[in-house]
Amino acid sequence: AFFISSLIKPLFVIIFKNEMQHSGAQIPNDTILRQKILDNIINMNLQLQIAKKANLDISEQELNNAISNIAKQNKMSLTDFQAALAKNNIDFNDFKKQIHNQILTSRVAEQMLGKNIIVSDEEIAEYLKIHKIKTLDSQKAKHDAAEMVFHKKFDAALKNWTEELRKTAYIKITP
Repeated sequence: AFFISSLIKPLFVIIFKNEMQHSGAQIPNDTILRQKILDNIINMNLQLQIAKKANLDISEQELNNAISNIAKQNKMSLTDFQAALAKNNIDFNDFKKQIHNQILTSRVAEQMLGKNIIVSDEEIAEYLKIHKIKTLDSQKAKHDAAEMVFHKKFDAALKNWTEELRKTAYIKITP
């Protein structure tokens, strides 16, 4: 069981909006956005509970490397990135905790679901056919197609898994 305040921290809003923009998705109105963020927080907390039960964690070095990579992707030094966060009223420690949780939930999902996903040669061929991919480097095309099929299957499995987790969880949203 866990409790979630109905007040969603601005950090979640900013990160969620950035992820949606990065993926090319249209940002919904505030009511829908709030519900999506709340769903995201619930799913993350459920997965974090599984990570805790399984004694999973990430090292401080791995976390620092991830944050450094985020800064590099934004073409900033770590110091400049921290300043940019502060300018946007985002506490660096809150940001760091959010990245820690994202990495950890990804790891839990990969361990719980990834090993059960198999991509067949037929699925690869179908993907290549549907997307009309023809290239001189057929091994690379097959590899890329296998990754795309895997991710599609993984996303579907993750959605089903989180729905099952939510069915068995006690969740109370407080004002």
